Amino acid sequence: RRGCRRREGLMPLYHTIVTTIASTPAEQLTSVFRRLAKEVNKNGGVFRSLENYGLKELPHRVRSPHVSAGGENRFHHVGRKVGMYFDCGANVLPKVEYILRLNDQILRFATLRLKTKMDKVNAAKRNPWDTKDAAAPVAESK
Repeated sequence: RRGCRRREGLMPLYHTIVTTIASTPAEQLTSVFRRLAKEVNKNGGVFRSLENYGLKELPHRVRSPHVSAGGENRFHHVGRKVGMYFDCGANVLPKVEYILRLNDQILRFATLRLKTKMDKVNAAKRNPWDTKDAAAPVAESK
């Protein structure tokens, strides 16, 4: 399974939190997330997991971004939160977000790139040539 090792080494892990309309049927949500999983896998990524956080009261009313949801159904106070974890390259992420943006049942989504061990190692490194941290030079006396 040499391909999996390569994927884990080069592709970052993403966590996407999706807020959908509370009254969306389960079959419709399942088809959206299956389409996302197929898109990630088709382009060499790995779809790790899908977590249903359930119905949550939204902190403020959220307007549906789609024109088709007019009238009373335009604003939402309750939404279903779903979390997705997947590894993919930088070229796949816009495709995933495009699929989410087109679906009229999705109110909002946010994609986060999770930290890896190498990110932590690189963050701890310090530039030895950086003079900002160096002590002020001592004046020479004659």
